[in-house]
Amino acid sequence: AEAALEEYKQAEELLPDDAELAYNTGLVYFDLGDMAQAEEYAEKARTLGYPLTGLQRKIKQHTLEKNAN
Repeated sequence: AEAALEEYKQAEELLPDDAELAYNTGLVYFDLGDMAQAEEYAEKARTLGYPLTGLQRKIKQHTLEKNAN
């Protein structure tokens, strides 16, 4: 996942307003356990018009589970 993150960071320099790239970067951060960055990229993707909400659901579920423990 860390190698993918480096690739996404490089791509973001070329395509800073790409909604799908923001969404996928958020998924990588989620997989790495960095919820703050995952949330930031989920919001960026949403703002840029990305239609899928799976990342937001994953973050919400993670937060609910964390708060339940």
